[in-house]
Amino acid sequence: MLKRTLACAALFLALVVLIPSSASAAEEGVFERYETMPFQPGTLVIPMDAGQKDVLSAFGFVHSLLRNGTAVQRIITPPDLWLVTEARPDGANFSGGPFVISEPNSTAINAVHALFPDVTVDATKETFVSTRVYSILGPTKVLLIKPWSEYSRHGRTELLLDSLRIPYAIRTTLEIDLRPDTMLDYDLIIDDDVGWDGTMSAKTTSMMRTAAFGGKNIIYTDKAMKDSAIAFPKMVTVVPGSLGAFDCRFVPHEESPAQYSGPENISIRSSTNHIDPWIIRRPVSAKVRVLIDCEDYGGDYRIMAAYFAYGKGSVEMLAYHPEDQSGLSYILTSVFYGNRFIQAPPAPVKAMMPPAPDGSGMPLPAALPPPPPPPPPPPGLPVATAIPAQYLFAGFAGIIMADRLRSRVRPKIALRQKHVVSA
Repeated sequence: MLKRTLACAALFLALVVLIPSSASAAEEGVFERYETMPFQPGTLVIPMDAGQKDVLSAFGFVHSLLRNGTAVQRIITPPDLWLVTEARPDGANFSGGPFVISEPNSTAINAVHALFPDVTVDATKETFVSTRVYSILGPTKVLLIKPWSEYSRHGRTELLLDSLRIPYAIRTTLEIDLRPDTMLDYDLIIDDDVGWDGTMSAKTTSMMRTAAFGGKNIIYTDKAMKDSAIAFPKMVTVVPGSLGAFDCRFVPHEESPAQYSGPENISIRSSTNHIDPWIIRRPVSAKVRVLIDCEDYGGDYRIMAAYFAYGKGSVEMLAYHPEDQSGLSYILTSVFYGNRFIQAPPAPVKAMMPPAPDGSGMPLPAALPPPPPPPPPPPGLPVATAIPAQYLFAGFAGIIMADRLRSRVRPKIALRQKHVVSA
């Protein structure tokens, strides 16, 4: 009887550690996969909530780490992650999607941190296991698409990218029309205000769909949202907006595009330098996740920010510019860009073209394949003698992993008095 119990315990441990988690709001439709992973004491944590001194620079810090080969994971919230760390020895909830580094290289991290000295970095004191690990294997390659003339007068997403020291390429709408497949060379495609102003060619439109279906993420800003209505019809309704500041609210979702920690009710400017802002109104598809909405936008309900899954990628619409904001509204509106600046690659599946469009010309997003079956447990693991009995009722993954991980040699990462990695 004891042998059977121990064998079941061992199998449970193998499943907890090895099965990928698809945790997310089921009613929203999952388009991201999360892993279950253990993290040992000494794992570096980059908070993204009130414990972070410079939330926006943290995106630039992480992107720079990825460029020098550092592996980074992000813990998707909600729910918040409870950690015991050097800065929070009594334990605390971490919200906003903290980044973690399980194998820190002190030389590489300190060199990058010297470029971002205000970014807070903490370190764990205890082993923890998360079922919502979003692994980021490399730096996001960003393509910024501008109108073919006078593009500097409109959307200025390059200002945010420059402030975060994130490299990017700029192409004009004319250049993309000549070579639409250029978009396939990048992970994030930003169609910046005013984009094509709703006049994209059929070839460019088709390539945008192909890019998103294959795992690219696309952002449309302000008036360029008219292009999203052409490429992805029946998803959102885009109409002219109004100048001014409006009381809006953040709508949380349990996915990477919606990671944010801060005030949920905030005033956002539609525009200051743009004479013709655009906005999203109802109706929108049931597949669309609203990020920011306004109950009273000149007397009507309007949507400032939203996104939806498409194949293995995503499409996001942002009806504002961070450059027009200040204070907390600047942080909120910029964070949604930052979430896409740091993104995981799509799950590897068999390459295919987008499905045939429906009657409206809209290709129907294909569902992700089911998660692969778990690998068999390591040889000998299910055997009763392989697992001491005291592990049965004390948290299988935590104790076993802790015992194994304590034997590993950890590099030393010096922490400043305010829990910031020293340069």
